Amino acid sequence: MRPRERRARLTGETPMNLWSLASSFHQCALTLMQADAMTRLGSGELPTFYLLCHGLELGMKAHLRAQGMTASDLRGLGHDLTRIQAAAKQRGLARAIAFTDTDDVVIKILSPVYSGKHLEYVIQRGLMSLPRIQLIEDLLNRMLKATEQECREATMREVASRRASG
Repeated sequence: MRPRERRARLTGETPMNLWSLASSFHQCALTLMQADAMTRLGSGELPTFYLLCHGLELGMKAHLRAQGMTASDLRGLGHDLTRIQAAAKQRGLARAIAFTDTDDVVIKILSPVYSGKHLEYVIQRGLMSLPRIQLIEDLLNRMLKATEQECREATMREVASRRASG
């Protein structure tokens, strides 16, 4: 098998690819948070909220892929964080990270703002009511720590299965 073909077979929405992407969004958010703290301008606030929300979406979807959902199933959930969280809780994520009441409220507040693209475009006039950014970062950090091994193992099983079947 040529290397290019092999790479193509191992790419896609594997649990670990989704987890890695969630982790990358988290790291970018941390960088912006640090820069904002240093400059005290707050200019990166909305982009930071977006990065953290997208990280949450991908982190929960990584867990769902590790639990057997297909990429198509994940696309069917859309970007609704509340709906994705409910599916993830149903498939064991709540045991892995022990969602707090605060976590649930944070997701509930963020979901319409994130899925409505309010963090990407200036759609809404006036002020948005958003949770403290540190609450979101903490939730994403705990989720990534709790799901890394599960995503790694599920991806290894997928890769082994692909190799065995073809």
